[in-house]
Amino acid sequence: LHIAGDPLVTAYMNRVQINRIVPVDDRSELGMDRMVIDINLGAAISNNEYIELNDGDILEIFSI
Repeated sequence: LHIAGDPLVTAYMNRVQINRIVPVDDRSELGMDRMVIDINLGAAISNNEYIELNDGDILEIFSI
């Protein structure tokens, strides 16, 4: 996010979605080929937690 210029002040940091394509090897185990992960980015930042993104992930930050 820092490289992209940080979120705008209108970003709703309590709900961020990661749209992820599940790797082919994990699809039978998980039973899906795509997943959407909702995270509270504001809480993660406050707790100094890192959110790991995979190649091809799409991070969607909603506005307030």
